[in-house]
Amino acid sequence: MEIKNIEFSEYCCLNRPLMRIDEESDAQWFFGNKEVEQRVLERVASDFNTRGTPKCGILGRWGIGKTHTLNHLKWLFETNPKYRTQPVKMLLAPWDDNNTRGNNWGYIHRKMIDAIGEHALREVVVAFDKMPQVRTQNLAKAMEAVFKFGDANIKYSLSVILAENFLREQQKSTAAAWLWLRGDKVSIADLGVNRVVESVQDMVDVIRNIGVLAKTSRGSGFTFFIDEAHALGDVKKKRSEIHYGFKELADPTNSDIGYILAIFGGGMNAVPAVLTDPKDILDRMGVTQQTMHEAIIELKDVTADESDVMEFARNVLENLKDIDRAKSMIGKMDLGSKTTPDLLPFTEDGLKEVVDRLKQKEETKTPRLIIDNLATTSNKAYQESKLRNKYVLVDAAFARKVA
Repeated sequence: MEIKNIEFSEYCCLNRPLMRIDEESDAQWFFGNKEVEQRVLERVASDFNTRGTPKCGILGRWGIGKTHTLNHLKWLFETNPKYRTQPVKMLLAPWDDNNTRGNNWGYIHRKMIDAIGEHALREVVVAFDKMPQVRTQNLAKAMEAVFKFGDANIKYSLSVILAENFLREQQKSTAAAWLWLRGDKVSIADLGVNRVVESVQDMVDVIRNIGVLAKTSRGSGFTFFIDEAHALGDVKKKRSEIHYGFKELADPTNSDIGYILAIFGGGMNAVPAVLTDPKDILDRMGVTQQTMHEAIIELKDVTADESDVMEFARNVLENLKDIDRAKSMIGKMDLGSKTTPDLLPFTEDGLKEVVDRLKQKEETKTPRLIIDNLATTSNKAYQESKLRNKYVLVDAAFARKVA
């Protein structure tokens, strides 16, 4: 085998083209220490048991793994039946406080409706329609009877919208109905309803009633995984409106629509004030200003010490590796006992040298920068091997040379 003719992924025996983590396809693997993961899962479990659905958040600086943590939780919710909710992802940012369509609860509501999506909503309606006790009833009236939130006109209008537009057997366009659900301008006469969705209360009631319908028909509501929720720190003009919307979602009467916020920053002071002042949202989440860390878990200590960094680095290399190919490469290159398939292209002392350097600064212990450093160092060994046409391992001496 001519080393100078092989690609980087083959040199490192990767199971993918690039040495990096894919936040969605690698969601089953939680990078970071187990203590933090356990704290997050304990809060989620507590929320299910006491609030019916998650109402919590995660907090951390750049590169610490907030989005990956959301994806990991999403994977757990989708694969483990004990988590009785359907996760839906949404991106809150950007927040434009000067845009009348982007600075109010309507902006958040539209993102929530679009995050659920027509396909999932149709599945909920079809599942409800197939319930034995519903089959003999008028579908809209049966829905209206189970809705818990809003006035009679909102319940009636929502039931008509869903029954008339979201049964699988029907092929009619749902465009106008979707606009109604999003709170956009639409003719109520064309839809056969008597109310449009206008106020914050209307929007929250629509979302919560969809959750009730989902829980009734399938045994699970929805949980919004809200990434870049720190954008709420830019809320100024519609502060009371945004606070009220989240307060209603946090309310104990709502056990079918949950949320997990991912917030950028360090320390509880990074939590947007619109969520913490007044304190009624925190009250509903079962915490105070002093105990907020119990509901919003900070990820700053994901890689807290050298052992965490080393464990994470080893896990990265192993999870990105095609172990059988690595064994074959070690044999073909006559690397003998210098390395192991899970570490290739690093040796034990080479990886330790890299970790010793990374642990010196707090900012270089973030998962994103650890992965980037491993990839960059591996590439330097790869480039040198092409020049020498010989497999170059990242041992301690090489790691020091390229640092």
